Amino acid sequence: MQTQKNMGKIWKNPTKKEDKHPDLKGYIWIDGIKYDLGGWQRDEDGRVFYSLSARQYENPDNQGIAKTVARGNATRVPADGFQSAHDLNDAIPF
Repeated sequence: MQTQKNMGKIWKNPTKKEDKHPDLKGYIWIDGIKYDLGGWQRDEDGRVFYSLSARQYENPDNQGIAKTVARGNATRVPADGFQSAHDLNDAIPF
């Protein structure tokens, strides 16, 4: 299932072992950059809510990408990985 632009997914954390680990895990794509999400269930004044944390995704197979993005030197790519029609070479006359 393809994730839409500026959207993501979150699910129950199957690897939670300690209270400090998030209850929920997931990801979101924002402006072509993927972020990992963590969510903790909280209770305040009898109302249940989730506090969230977002961290830029670091691909373990591609060390250094996150540092490049943090410096602003990365190329942003849509979540589906395809270029838009405006990015294509339109030198072909048809």
